[in-house]
Amino acid sequence: MTNAIELRYYYSIVNYLYLTQIKENLSQKGYRHTPIREAILDIIIKGKRPFSASLLLSALEKRKISVNKTTVYRELATLEKEKILERVEMGDNQRWYEAALFGHHHHLVCQKCSRVEDLEIPKKIKSKLEQLVTKKRFTPKRHTIEFFGFCKQCQL
Repeated sequence: MTNAIELRYYYSIVNYLYLTQIKENLSQKGYRHTPIREAILDIIIKGKRPFSASLLLSALEKRKISVNKTTVYRELATLEKEKILERVEMGDNQRWYEAALFGHHHHLVCQKCSRVEDLEIPKKIKSKLEQLVTKKRFTPKRHTIEFFGFCKQCQL
C-alpha cells in the first residue's frame, strides 16, 4: 500500500511542477492567467486518457465551473499551438487531445468500451518507418498510429 501512496504523491508533485512550468511559459508569451485556463490545465494534466471538448466541458461542469463552449475550443487551440496538448486520432471524426507531458506516443483504442492504452513503438520499427518515408521523398509534419479493435476484457 505504501508504494501506491508514494506513487500518487510522486505524480501529484510532477503534475504540480508541470502545471507551474506551463503557466510560467504561457505568462512569458503574453497569455493572461485565468481561473478557467487553470481549471482546464488541471483537468488535462490529471487526465489519464485522451479527451474531447465535450468531455472537457462535462468535467468543468462537475467542478461547478460555467464556461462558454467557444472559450473551451479557443483554449484547446491555444494549448495545442503552444505544444502543451497533442491531438490524438480516435477514429470518430472528433478532435481528441492529451497532455504532451510524456511526449509523442501511440494508442490501442477499444471500440467496445472506449478504453485507450498507450503503445510505445520500438526504435527498430520507428527507424524502419523513417526509412520508408525518406525513400518516398516525403517530409512529414506529424503522424499518428492508432490501433482500433477490442481490448482483452471485451474479447471475453
